[in-house]
Formats: sequence, structure tokens, C-alpha cells
Amino acid sequence: MFATFAKQRKLIMIINNRKAYRNWFFTLPIFILLFASCEELPCEYSDGVLLNAGFFHLDGSNISQASIDSFSLILLNSADGFYEQEFKNEVDTLSFPLSTIDSTTTIVLKYKNNLADTLIFKHTNNLVLINHECGFETFFNIDTVITSNNLIESVWISNATVNYGSFENIKIYF
Repeated sequence: MFATFAKQRKLIMIINNRKAYRNWFFTLPIFILLFASCEELPCEYSDGVLLNAGFFHLDGSNISQASIDSFSLILLNSADGFYEQEFKNEVDTLSFPLSTIDSTTTIVLKYKNNLADTLIFKHTNNLVLINHECGFETFFNIDTVITSNNLIESVWISNATVNYGSFENIKIYF
């Protein structure tokens, strides 16, 4: 009788274990889907939208890449107010934000010889919803660039649409 009771008990445990495995078989995928859906999607461009400028030297009809050594970039009407960045090494490209609160952005390039050039960008601001997680971002369309001519000879708008990426938007000729 004891052997029969032990066999019955063992059989009940096997049946209960199969039910437990079957329950885990159905509930485990549900838990995986729930926790996987809570994963935070990264926003690709955490630096925001930047205008990209290239420096060039114009010699008659020959155009070559130019570098500027030791200068400061000063943004006068950025979203944070006054912004200055100093460059001590040679630079042949420059990236900076445009004003999201105004349709005009003014920058000053102050060179090591105490000369300075002022660039005034007139642009339209376009607020775009990137996605639910990343929120809104402001893209720009450059209309006009006005410049002083201390060291800068001219400025050419090569790509008027300023959005994500490293596409060159303006060419600055020295």
C-alpha cells in the first residue's frame, strides 16, 4: 500500500511539473515582450542640428581647401545667449548651431591678428517632430548670408537646408 501511495504521489508530482512547465512556456514569452517593449530608443543626433561650413581659398579661378589657425567663434544670439568657442589648431571646417528663437543668427570670427569678420545668417526655422521619444527639433533653411570683408572674400550657400548630418551648408572663401 505504501508503494502504491508513493507511485501515485510521484505521478501527481510529474503531472503538476508538466503543468508548471506548460505555464512557463506560455508566460515567459509574454514577460519577454513586455520588458523588451520598455527599452528606450536612442535619439541618433544628441548634438542637435548644426550648420556646417567649409573654409576655402580662392586664387583666381583655382579653389582649394583652406585652414585657419587660432581663432574664436562667437555666437551673439544663440538660444543660450552668448556663446564662444576657441580653436587653437588649424581648422578647415566649422559646425555651429543656428538660433532657434530668432530668424537671424550672428556670428563673429575673431582671428589671432585681432581682425574679425561678422557673418549674419537670415534663415527660416521649421519645427519638426522627430518621434515620440526624441521630441521636436528645429531644422533651418538659409535664405541669405551677409558678411564683413576683413579676411573673408565671399560666402556661398552650397546647401540651404540645415538638418541632421555633416553636409556642408556654406563655403567661406578667404
